[in-house]
Amino acid sequence: MTTQEQIDISALRYALGRRTYITGVVAEYLMEKADSLSNKARANMIRDIEHEASSPLPYGDDCDKESWMELLNVLKGAK
Repeated sequence: MTTQEQIDISALRYALGRRTYITGVVAEYLMEKADSLSNKARANMIRDIEHEASSPLPYGDDCDKESWMELLNVLKGAK
């Protein structure tokens, strides 16, 4: 995994569960680069997003959850 991918995963982990504009920013950024991520980075992101479902307030607000579910679908379909 590259240093950039580690930073991307850190941004995802920071934004997960937050109720602020950053969720959409991070999700959109990662969707744009999903095809260039390594399999390992995508697998980590998928795991982190799916694990968020077990948190007390999963994904934040409804609009945040929509962003995460869209990213999850993109990551699962990326090459």
